[in-house]
Amino acid sequence: MENRYQYTTETTGSDGPRHYETTLLPNILPKLGDVYIRARYTDRLDLLAFQYYGHARFWWIIAEANKLGKGSLYIEPGIQIRIPSSIADINKLVQKAQEDR
Repeated sequence: MENRYQYTTETTGSDGPRHYETTLLPNILPKLGDVYIRARYTDRLDLLAFQYYGHARFWWIIAEANKLGKGSLYIEPGIQIRIPSSIADINKLVQKAQEDR
């Protein structure tokens, strides 16, 4: 998924400025191909996304799968982190969540 806001509705208010509706993110269920790691002191969501997906912009996938990232990219050292295996499947889930609104 190139842009996590791809399926987010954009509206223009009566006073002119545009705004976005809340993006509904799906529950990312575990799959057989998922990778599990133990977080180290230097791990961050964006760095893990770059390492596993090739780009830091996918940090939100790891955050959503692990219910992390509320205001920070840092991860508490020692906790187990699940790295979802299929970005294509997650893209479909996001699209369906937005369509089901």
